[in-house]
Amino acid sequence: MIRFESQRVAYWFFAVSMLLFTLQLVYGFIMAFAHMGYDVLHHIIPFNTARTVHTNLLLMWLISGFMGAAYFIIPDETDRELIMPRLAYVQLIAYVIVGVLSILGFHYGIWEGRKFLEIPRFLDYLVVVDVLIFVLIIGGTLWSGKITTTGSVLFFGLLMAALLYLPGMIDTDNQTVDSYWRWWVVHLWVEGVWELIMGAILCYLLLKLTGVDREIVEKWLYVIVAFTFLSGILGTGHHFYWIGTPKFWLLIGGIFSALEPLAFLGMAIFGIAMARKGSKEIINPMAMYWTLGCSILSFVGAGFLGFAHTLPRVNLYTHGTLVTAMHGHLAFWGAYAMLILAMITYAMPKLCCNPRHVESSGLNYFAFWASNIGMISMTLAFAVAGVTQVYLERIYGMDFLAVQKEIEVHFAGLILAASLFTLGILSFVINFIRYGRPRARVHDMSKDYIFDEAIDSICFKGEENSQERDNEMDDDEGVYDDTEEFDESDLEEIDIEDDDEYLSDEDDELDYSESSSMFDKNYGAYSYDKNTSKSYDEDDIDDDDDDDDDDCRDDMDGIDDIDDDEDRMWNIDDEDDIDDDDDDDEKGTYYDDDDID
Repeated sequence: MIRFESQRVAYWFFAVSMLLFTLQLVYGFIMAFAHMGYDVLHHIIPFNTARTVHTNLLLMWLISGFMGAAYFIIPDETDRELIMPRLAYVQLIAYVIVGVLSILGFHYGIWEGRKFLEIPRFLDYLVVVDVLIFVLIIGGTLWSGKITTTGSVLFFGLLMAALLYLPGMIDTDNQTVDSYWRWWVVHLWVEGVWELIMGAILCYLLLKLTGVDREIVEKWLYVIVAFTFLSGILGTGHHFYWIGTPKFWLLIGGIFSALEPLAFLGMAIFGIAMARKGSKEIINPMAMYWTLGCSILSFVGAGFLGFAHTLPRVNLYTHGTLVTAMHGHLAFWGAYAMLILAMITYAMPKLCCNPRHVESSGLNYFAFWASNIGMISMTLAFAVAGVTQVYLERIYGMDFLAVQKEIEVHFAGLILAASLFTLGILSFVINFIRYGRPRARVHDMSKDYIFDEAIDSICFKGEENSQERDNEMDDDEGVYDDTEEFDESDLEEIDIEDDDEYLSDEDDELDYSESSSMFDKNYGAYSYDKNTSKSYDEDDIDDDDDDDDDDCRDDMDGIDDIDDDEDRMWNIDDEDDIDDDDDDDEKGTYYDDDDID
């Protein structure tokens, strides 16, 4: 069950994300077959077009997933609805329009030709507007609600990702300067601020799945943020050496790139440690599988393989070869793709009304294992092809095209691995469709309101009826007069229409009579003994012998003391009694929101 209506916005961003992910796989196969020499679609979709679409779809579906995750997490963290949720739908439509126009432009040669930033310049401005709307909604919600470390880090990561897109729009005719600004976007996204987003979402998932204390989890988040800034920013220097910048960047980039695995190792230890410390039963094991998988494979792909590949003496040989593809595929899969799939797996059972048969299906487990085994196999295939390419081209000195011919055989294994991976992803998408559209009930905050108001009534603090109570109080004995006629309109005002959500026996109707008490009249969620019309002394209501009524609300345990009176008018049942419909004492029951399924 979701807590806020506006969280349903996340579903549509997740749906777009799954569509774009599936489309990315299609272009990946086009490229793989072209590498094997079967470039049969070259006249329709040239290799450079397929590559551009493939890489840009990766960015698009991940960003859509991040946005969906933010729209789901931020209301939960801030404890309030999103501001302007309708504007979020407008933002999604604008995002889809930009994506469609970009892909069409790539197929017709309308692009800038800058790796990862090929999107036509006029669409850059639409991207800026779209992202500003997103930041406005998330930032405004965070500003007007409860602020937590998890929510703040998530917002800061999203904000910096938006701002770091701007250097890529700086227009220059110098190739070196242009590449310099381009790496500000590409590297500081994937190895900088995106890691902040990753840490925040990982923190949220572990909080919800394990029940670990928030203070413990968020302390780890501080460590991850510190390592990210320490290693990610200056680690950009290992790219600068290749674009003609001073040689000292090779040293700086090499040293700080070597520290990057520490951030991912911290995330892996963080995830495993929090899972082991978990104090509650994990009711969504697949979400935990994806979460821990993200922690571990991000360290292997982004951390270990990134370190092995970007060491200066190694990078002299591996830069620009298929070794880069080896590192890139497992890094993006482990760090970001698995994180989005973990978030979707956690959120969908809450967004949809009847998820149990989907959540626990064998297809769900197959999706996890097939996609991960497939991706690891793809990484090994890229590694073998990449090392062969390095030896033949960079050491032996063979021509580039001749080397590509020699490594065609390795792409046969790559296609087999990619096929297994695709089966896993298609299984995940099928599960996503089976969940259906979001129809889950929203957590009814009005019941909490009724409960709070009930306590105020016991303590004689209700401002609305305080004067009426004073008039009905006997001056000598302080006896409360409950003989007053009940007006059915009062029941409607508190919106108690489905008595099966509040009463332990849905066939037992409330029978309000002229002897109903003021308490029952104002709070219809509580029933009373129909045959009893009894007056209460003020001291009977609060057994803590405190004459100061202001302390009554603070001492919640005082409620249970009413049970001493055998003829009490109402009671708040224990959680274990909620399902007991055979209660013969005709006393009503108040349900807590967590007890209503």
